[in-house]
Amino acid sequence: MTLEELVNSGSQQNKTGEYDYNGRKIIFLDLNGVPPEGIKSRVELAKTFIFASQPNSVLLLTDFRDMRYDKERTEYAVQVSKDIKPFVNKSALLGIEGLKKIIMQSLMVFSGRTNMKPFLEVKDALEWLIKA
Repeated sequence: MTLEELVNSGSQQNKTGEYDYNGRKIIFLDLNGVPPEGIKSRVELAKTFIFASQPNSVLLLTDFRDMRYDKERTEYAVQVSKDIKPFVNKSALLGIEGLKKIIMQSLMVFSGRTNMKPFLEVKDALEWLIKA
């Protein structure tokens, strides 16, 4: 199964991990449909892969589809974004539309991250990540 198929599989199983896509390492953070109490454990798992990487080398794909935000999760996202900033080269965000776009823009301002881009399609996100 390709990474694109895995992301789109609809399975509620945690797919967070490190994957190969066209010869490039992609770290995938699967938050699609995750209830609030499950978010931190998935983020912590992704951080183990991120912190084991070289600075400015991580290509990160995060799936926010079917995820709800509130003030606590937004503040947590800002802190995590700041923590991982030195390691992330590019960050593609799936499912960012409507109110989530406003939250993403705020996140970029408060975390100082400018290497993030929203996508609706997995293939588009993956292709942008591996593009030089």
